[in-house]
Amino acid sequence: MHNGKALFITPVLPDAGGGGLAKRAHQWLEQLSRSWDVHVLAIPAQDRRARAIPIESRAQPGERVLYYGKPAGRLPSDLLGWRSASKDDAAFLAATYSGMRFAKIVCFRSYLVDIALCAQRLTQCPSLEVDMDDVESDARRSIARLAWLRGRWKKALLMTASSAFFRLKERQLGRRIAQLYVCSEEDAALLMRRSSAWQVKVLPNRLSIRTAPHPLPLPPAQQRRSLLFVGTLDYYPNEEAVRWVVKHLLPRLRSGGRERWTFHVAGFGGSPALLRQLREADGVIFHGSVEQVRPLYAAAAIAVAPLRAGGGTKLKVLEAMGFGRPVIASKEGVRGLKLENGTHYFHAETAEQYAQACERLAEEDAVYAALVHAARALLEAHYVYGTRQPAADCKAT
Repeated sequence: MHNGKALFITPVLPDAGGGGLAKRAHQWLEQLSRSWDVHVLAIPAQDRRARAIPIESRAQPGERVLYYGKPAGRLPSDLLGWRSASKDDAAFLAATYSGMRFAKIVCFRSYLVDIALCAQRLTQCPSLEVDMDDVESDARRSIARLAWLRGRWKKALLMTASSAFFRLKERQLGRRIAQLYVCSEEDAALLMRRSSAWQVKVLPNRLSIRTAPHPLPLPPAQQRRSLLFVGTLDYYPNEEAVRWVVKHLLPRLRSGGRERWTFHVAGFGGSPALLRQLREADGVIFHGSVEQVRPLYAAAAIAVAPLRAGGGTKLKVLEAMGFGRPVIASKEGVRGLKLENGTHYFHAETAEQYAQACERLAEEDAVYAALVHAARALLEAHYVYGTRQPAADCKAT
């Protein structure tokens, strides 16, 4: 029995087989749908089309999904990644939800909270909850530090300013929001240290059981010298991780005539310079944006996540665990996940540590199998949600 109407505001359309944000949005949609008649308002972070389109094919019984795009804003806050609410936004919300009464509004990602507050006022909703996913100010500050180290001055300056702006906005959330959610215990502890008045809960990133990948057969030893990275290449930490593998790790693995090592890369976007580097580098197989990632995992033997910045928990790591491929990752790559080094994954920070872990997984059958099986068991115990149905596949975005 449903408790009434709830409004879910999200930057992406919920999709259990989509990218990281779409997966988390779907997790919210499934959870809310158990108790509420859900209206979904999808507001893309960057969209130059001013429109509101009902996506009836995406709607389940009791749901209505709207996709609302607006021109990119010119205010400094918009440039820093925050979606301010304009007069046009208020007019759209009034025209769409006038006369409706929501018992609950959930806003996915803090940068949409101004839209959510506007909707709350218009609908006289008593409860507004915000899923931050991660602590955006800290994630942006870590990206700024990485950009400084790599000489990306423009990006570093922008992310430094954006981090400071988000920190200011985050301080204001506790006075206006009934409940905050983050994806990891680490982020929850961080917020609680900053303000004991905040009501913070952990909602872990998980995979839908309907799209959670079935494990692939273990590859024979002669096919184990292949690495894989899947992720959005427009996201600077992913771009930097891929460049690092190409520049530092792959040449080390292929030195001394060991040219059998290959590096598979898949993902949406990427600068022209990055794409040119991937297409020209020896040993790199660039797949671009693909609809199905299962063939990629079938062709590769080891997933790598050498991330140096970012926030939240990495669904690319969970996906690799689901497909039955061992993971070698930095501390940031497995941040917020309950993984133990040597049991569920191999930890590495330097090229030498990555190379040693790669060679060990390539040559030791028992170690490879043990890591795969332990990781899969942990995934099923902690990082899968929903009712069991036939499994589908996931997209690389």
